[in-house]
Order: sequence, then C-alpha cells, then structure tokens
Amino acid sequence: MAVTNVGKAVVWGITTTGMNKDGAAITNASAIIYASQSLSRSTDTMEHRNNLGEVDGFTTYNQSQQLEIECYPTGSTLANARTLRDALPVPGQRVTIVDSADANDPTATDFICTAASYRKTNSDKASYTMTLQRFAGIATYSPVT
Repeated sequence: MAVTNVGKAVVWGITTTGMNKDGAAITNASAIIYASQSLSRSTDTMEHRNNLGEVDGFTTYNQSQQLEIECYPTGSTLANARTLRDALPVPGQRVTIVDSADANDPTATDFICTAASYRKTNSDKASYTMTLQRFAGIATYSPVT
C-alpha cells in the first residue's frame, strides 16, 4: 500500500528488523514480519499522607517496561515458515530486539519473554504474539539453567 502524507509528520510503520533469543540470532530472522508492537512503561507507587490524610509525598519504584509484539513467520515453503515459528521465543527466554532505525524504541535491550501465543484462522495468516518484560533494576537477563 503506497501512502503519501501531506502537512503532518507522523511515525509510520515498524522499524524492528529482528530479534535474538538467549543471545543468539534466530535463524532466518529476516523472514519474521512484524505486524505490530506496543511498548508500555509502568511503575508502582506509594502515597505518603500527613495527619489530615492529605498526600504530602509520593514515591515511585519498581519501574518496568512491557513490550508486546505480534508477528508472523514467512518462508519459501510452509515447512520453512513452521520451522521459523517453532524457533520464536517462549516464556522464560531472554529476547533482544534489533531496531537500528529508532533509538527511542527498546533497541539492543534485554527482555524476558513472559507470555507467548500462536493463533491460526481459516481466513487469515497464522500469527504469533509475545509479551516481553524488563525491570529497571535488572541490567541483563541470564536465565539460570
């Protein structure tokens, strides 16, 4: 689909070009088509109240990021697409996103996969959704084996 925007600067499309799983590139990762990704940031909070019950202090802690990615694997044959699908991260694995075009996105940052699902329909391609999470207090994820 060709699109021309006039009069407004907008962010369009997904610039993620790949991902690593447990420190190694996924074989044929260039055949993963990224359909959507959503980054949210959250924190836990605590209110401090005075003797009248009014808030006179506020603490934030436990900052985290959650990245949800929907993608679909492709291949020159159905078998190749299935092999790539099976190579995608599963819960508990360390995932590093490759996105050199947008420094504001979580480029070269370690996440831990906390959920993964696979969906097939009779009217659309199969898609794979991953939920990735990281906490500000953890610099790198090295799962204990």
